[in-house]
Amino acid sequence: MTSANEQRVSLIRGVWFVDVPEACNRGLLLKKKMPPPEGQLSPGFLIGGSSPEFQETGKLIDSYSAWCGMDPNLHSWSGKWKLDGEQNILSMQIENVESSGCMPDQPSIPSEDYKNGREYKIIELTEQKMLLTRVQSQV
Repeated sequence: MTSANEQRVSLIRGVWFVDVPEACNRGLLLKKKMPPPEGQLSPGFLIGGSSPEFQETGKLIDSYSAWCGMDPNLHSWSGKWKLDGEQNILSMQIENVESSGCMPDQPSIPSEDYKNGREYKIIELTEQKMLLTRVQSQV
């Protein structure tokens, strides 16, 4: 792995949230969740909604929370992520469904393309922001 690739992997690791108001067509805008200073609460760290976590081991945790707790999208899924440094492609694949919502008649389950692996081209990557666009899968 090149040092440039290692640097990108290091930037990707952590907990992010999907910035819905700024989300783009067929893409994702993620912003890093930053822990509050010790002894303080930070509303930015407690944001509900989609929250992917890219762990150092290559494990991916995709979770969704809501303040009210009664949202049909509540879930916790896990899988794996990897970065193709040469192509600048981030792959995410869900393998396990730990929880799938609180409404049995409307379970929150990952789509087939997410189970098979989704690929995103990294358009922008900083310590606080990751802009991704979906890569078309070959049929």
